[in-house]
Amino acid sequence: MKEKVAGLPAGPGVYLMKDGRGDIIYIGKSKNLKQRVSSYFQPSAAHSSKIRRMVPQIRDLDIIRTDTEFEALMLECRLIRERRPIYNRKMKTPRAYVYVAVAPGEGARALRLVREPDAAAEGRVFGPYTAGAGSIERAAAAVRELLGLACLKNRPDGIPCLNVKLGKCLGFCRGGEDGQRHREQAERLSELMEGSDDGVYREWERKMEEAAGQFDFERAAKLRDGLASLRLLMSKQRVASFAAENRNLIVLEELDANTAKVFCVRRNAVLHSEKVDWAGIGGPEGLLLRLREAATGIFAPVQQEVGAEAIRREEIDEAQIIYSYLRSGAAKAVEIPAEWLAPGAAAALEEGLRRLTETGSSDL
Repeated sequence: MKEKVAGLPAGPGVYLMKDGRGDIIYIGKSKNLKQRVSSYFQPSAAHSSKIRRMVPQIRDLDIIRTDTEFEALMLECRLIRERRPIYNRKMKTPRAYVYVAVAPGEGARALRLVREPDAAAEGRVFGPYTAGAGSIERAAAAVRELLGLACLKNRPDGIPCLNVKLGKCLGFCRGGEDGQRHREQAERLSELMEGSDDGVYREWERKMEEAAGQFDFERAAKLRDGLASLRLLMSKQRVASFAAENRNLIVLEELDANTAKVFCVRRNAVLHSEKVDWAGIGGPEGLLLRLREAATGIFAPVQQEVGAEAIRREEIDEAQIIYSYLRSGAAKAVEIPAEWLAPGAAAALEEGLRRLTETGSSDL
């Protein structure tokens, strides 16, 4: 193993750890295979209990080289799903995914977790969320308190619940104008999650700044934590929306001064990848031609709309990898709307691809 690890390349790829029977027990990825794999065999207090249990069982390993870290990320995800190694516990099973339902007229159930997207009879459902149900429930509880939606009753009876006095409930339980305020706040939360209105977030951000300005640091810290939970729900929802939108994307990643890698991505899948040599294709103009051929030849002219309820839960891992990688700025990306691929729309496609070759564009 020492000789094999010493001979590993320093580039990106996927590694497959095997036990004495030749079974794959762990699959990982790295942008530097030699550095990453070597770290498993070096004593470190940072090693998790899983790694400490796994390393003594490793008797062999295989690697699969990739041109980019993005390819390694996608390949790792696919191999884990196919092989399901015993130590890859971070890949969630479908039952681990949850949705968040926002139902303005349900009082104590105004913001709750559900296991199926059609579980809420009223209101809107967001997700699925790939984080553990426990962390999402804690975030939801913090958001309920932050926005005053933590009512303890499902139906208004005129008698305030305990959380009204604690400032965690706007008064749904009392009905009337207080109940209407509760419903409006829940509606604003739905609009925030959908991305159509961020007013409620900015409002509470101002309250946090005001509390800090008044030296009420305890309240400012509580508001800060509540806003962090709200951001968590919002960011996870954006990943699910990204998968549901079924976008066509051209991704360009420069490998060095002379070469680049081009990917055609739809939803959670890499449909095509190609390594290009700048000199061999005639520089930027040649790359533009290559991108145009890839877009028109691989993406269908008509794109079927896919709703959030149609997302297979196992797609979310791949969608999150693509979304996070492109958001990190590690690669350039441009969306190819279906109308750009229609007859007579060559100019729009040309302009979009030219932006990609010149400066890069990503509106994720």
